[in-house]
Amino acid sequence: MASPTSVRELRYRVGTTLNTTHIAPSTVATWDATNSTKLRITSIDLSGLVYEGADDPTLESQVYRGRPKVPTLRKGSIKFSMWGEGAESDLTANPVATLLSKLAGGLASPASTRTATAITAGSDADTIASTGVGAKVQVGQAVLCGVRGDGDGEAEVRIISAEATNSINVAMNLQAAMITDAVAVISTTVFPDPTATQSYLDFVAIGLSAEDQMQTVGGMGTFTVEGLNPGELPKIGFEINVADWQEVASGSRATLAPSTAPSGDAPAATRGLGGFFLGDASSATRTVFKVADVTFNPGLTYEAVPGMNGVNGIEGWQQVPSNPTLECTVLLEGNADPLPGFYDDYVAGTAKQLIVQCGSTATKCMAIDMPYCVFDSAPARTSVGNLQGVKVVLRGLTQDLTSSTTAQYLAKAAWRLHTF
Repeated sequence: MASPTSVRELRYRVGTTLNTTHIAPSTVATWDATNSTKLRITSIDLSGLVYEGADDPTLESQVYRGRPKVPTLRKGSIKFSMWGEGAESDLTANPVATLLSKLAGGLASPASTRTATAITAGSDADTIASTGVGAKVQVGQAVLCGVRGDGDGEAEVRIISAEATNSINVAMNLQAAMITDAVAVISTTVFPDPTATQSYLDFVAIGLSAEDQMQTVGGMGTFTVEGLNPGELPKIGFEINVADWQEVASGSRATLAPSTAPSGDAPAATRGLGGFFLGDASSATRTVFKVADVTFNPGLTYEAVPGMNGVNGIEGWQQVPSNPTLECTVLLEGNADPLPGFYDDYVAGTAKQLIVQCGSTATKCMAIDMPYCVFDSAPARTSVGNLQGVKVVLRGLTQDLTSSTTAQYLAKAAWRLHTF
């Protein structure tokens, strides 16, 4: 029987050194559920793994005589996708946030509890007063404020711009001050942190057939966020470049572990509810736009470090400068027409702040923000079905740092991904 593509396990391990040799997937102490993570994937593509070869130019004494190619480098990449998840109900980072943090470097979680209960005294449109909240959060994390229909937080995501012992400030105003006993859910936040120790990922892909097994070592890569359009389910698409790979030898194969549940949660979605908020970075005004065709690329770019002391000419991976981008189509409408305002912002180089939110309830909400971004190109007229719109590309920038610390990289990040 042919091995179906729908039966697949993907396991990974994380280290701080680039492995140049493969550990047999049958090694329980390395690849069982306790020592590796079995991911909840929605798709996988192994076709990017290639074994290159060089022509053998040996001269022959016959016209059509030839020799096989000489195998040279095994390299390439694997692609897979997972749901864009909400947070766990406890303080644990969900499996997607954990994996993303190995690529980006930074991960911030609530310090003691995932919720903060508001009190009326001291709360207003940009301040949430809550006893002891300052010890639970960091600037750059986010909060999911209240519930839909409450008239104040409305289950919208806001970014923490300042914290004190008993209050936090948010960068964009709420619709109204949160009332007593209203709850704000604190995010687990992934962000780029160049001070973090470099991680390397090793993978094993296992299919139904015993022969359908491949493994990789020394991986590092990037991701994109898809399914951000209204009514869609968010997905994270990973692409991991590897230092080496192999078809697993028969004596080294693992077996499927159907009784071990894959690590991952349901997608961040609540009946298509969420939000798209785009305003000037210098303003606290809450501005809402209707959008379609939303995609996000964090701009994570890793370059192979060449050398002869690793494997396949690779001794490691080095992150190189790049910028995140978010593309979307904003609908043209009379009451909040984006033109000519967007065009003027492009010409003037006006900095904007952006929040894209999927879902509206705890454990089923995810958001992306770029706190300081600019139009990367002039807005262009387009269409969404029979509706008119304007295509925009926003490029995130890191704000000025006061120190080279993880806290500063979180507070001033060019992009952040939050789960609630």
